[in-house]
Amino acid sequence: MVTQLYSTAEIQQISLGLLKFTCADAHPGHGCVHSRILRYFHAFFAAYKFYIPIHFIPMFLTHWNKLKESPVYSIKRATLACFRSSMLIAAMSGLNQIFFCLWL
Repeated sequence: MVTQLYSTAEIQQISLGLLKFTCADAHPGHGCVHSRILRYFHAFFAAYKFYIPIHFIPMFLTHWNKLKESPVYSIKRATLACFRSSMLIAAMSGLNQIFFCLWL
């Protein structure tokens, strides 16, 4: 269950710069670094589940002959592509949060 930290009036005051929004409000209960590490791994595993079908289904559909000739190489290549894509999404998510905390 998500709890609302601020009322609508307080959110309007934050947007106008009248009320200070602190870094602790962005991630309550954890420090900046701990929160970013958790978000990085969460984003990585969420993206990995997303990218597995994106990289493996085309391999099975379009590169069937290459897969039969060298299955280890083809699977290793698709796995590496999933890993790279997931790392990119996780890094973007983590950097976004780091810049948000630096901005505060």
